[in-house]
Amino acid sequence: MDAKTAVLLVVGSASWKKLKSNKSARRRLLRLGAKLGDTITEKTREKLAGKIKAVCVEELSDADGMTSESLDTGTDADEGVRQSQKITKTSTHTNAISAPVARRPWEPSRTAAALLQQRLSGDPDVWSPPGSPRIHKTASPHDAYSSGLTSAEERLKVQERQARFETERVLWTGSPSGPTMQELKSGNRKAVGTSLELEKSYLRLTSAPSASVVRPPRVLKEALELVKQKWQKNRDYAYVNDQLKAIRQDLTVQQKRGGVLASEVYETHARVALECGDWAEYNQCQTVLRELHAKTKDGGSRKSKTKTASDEENKKTSDDVVAEFAAYRLLYASSQNSTGELQRELRHLASVGYLAPPGPGETIQQSYVADALRAVRAKAGGDFVGFFRQRNRFLKQHQTGFVALMDLLTPGVRRDGLRAMIRAYCGNRGGVEVQFVASCLGFDCGHDLERSEAAVLENCVFGFAGDGKTRVLDPRATLGLEPLPPSRVDSPAVVASPVRREQKKEREKKRKSREKEDAKTSAKRRKTR
Repeated sequence: MDAKTAVLLVVGSASWKKLKSNKSARRRLLRLGAKLGDTITEKTREKLAGKIKAVCVEELSDADGMTSESLDTGTDADEGVRQSQKITKTSTHTNAISAPVARRPWEPSRTAAALLQQRLSGDPDVWSPPGSPRIHKTASPHDAYSSGLTSAEERLKVQERQARFETERVLWTGSPSGPTMQELKSGNRKAVGTSLELEKSYLRLTSAPSASVVRPPRVLKEALELVKQKWQKNRDYAYVNDQLKAIRQDLTVQQKRGGVLASEVYETHARVALECGDWAEYNQCQTVLRELHAKTKDGGSRKSKTKTASDEENKKTSDDVVAEFAAYRLLYASSQNSTGELQRELRHLASVGYLAPPGPGETIQQSYVADALRAVRAKAGGDFVGFFRQRNRFLKQHQTGFVALMDLLTPGVRRDGLRAMIRAYCGNRGGVEVQFVASCLGFDCGHDLERSEAAVLENCVFGFAGDGKTRVLDPRATLGLEPLPPSRVDSPAVVASPVRREQKKEREKKRKSREKEDAKTSAKRRKTR
């Protein structure tokens, strides 16, 4: 509100015209009017209005005393008395002054997109231009304007202006649902959606989405927690996949796909997709996570030097997650039988220091990568026994993501291992015990190997040992060779001697004792550190 408008609303246009020749009086009133236009507290406005009235009465009385015509006729004096009585009555009639001011100073730099979004959020006088009265949220617009405007004509103009703003909003967006995110972002890069729904189905966008159907980050965070809870309770992948894709879409249209929330959403979706074998969604999430994790590690070095304990804990957790998904990428590249892809992942791990030999206090992220690298080496070197031993470790630790990726590698490793065993034992006369083959190839012990994996074993020949009870695999018949002449003793692979059984038990005891000693040593090192 400018100074002159504030003064006119307090003293009226008639008194202002009477002071036309008194320049000093007008300057005094304009200075007070400028202060009145800038103030925002009710008490200060009342004080300034009282000062303006007092100055006006004083200057008018001085002008009346100096004018001889007014003393002779008495008309101007009567007008001054009536004006002073009107001012006094106005000041004592209501608590609020009769010259309301804007709620905040007018900001010409604010864009139309920012103003429109603030209006949608519930601020009724965000569009108020300089000089317009204040609208209180507790009252209707008509009542609020009526309390400050002096004529019905001005109140009518305010109502017309409100209708025009509403019409312009609809015409600007082309839809009654409000502006689109693209329009808001063009004026304000920090603009976000206004929807408060926690659950929303995913729909492929064919045009710019309206801000009223896009959820802001704070709502998306609550929606993610709700999805996690329902996944733990119901394990409904169709529902969880739909909700997570909708959350990812809302983050993308708001250009918020670069923070901690976005990383958490894509990590959750990737883990769920791994557990359910949805490789298309997993690849989409893993591609985005590669970029997000690279930004996280680059941005971590630019943080301030002062760090609290919670900051260190969050950083450690973030490093563990980055290492976890780096190990996932390594296993997935090995399953694709692509040398170039595998070499790229190995170079990336070497560049971030995950391939360095772990020291006495091996960290979690080094353990993730070390386990994945051990499985990749076993596959590349034909060590099928070591490969399935590592897979059993993942099963015991309930690392479902690693187990799912190992299952991608399992058919090829199992096929190569079976061929190696057939070639190695083709000289045995009695065949190879099925339980021994099943344990080496990662099948559950005690199950029939022939029924476990028909695709791998379709060309194998099975039979019984000399005792008629032990189920065996016949390597020579599988290779199409004639059986060897029978011997007086059974093959060591079929029936183990008591001496060999004792030796195996002794080796097992030594191995367990060695593992206990290693565990104690590592625990002591952790305490000392």
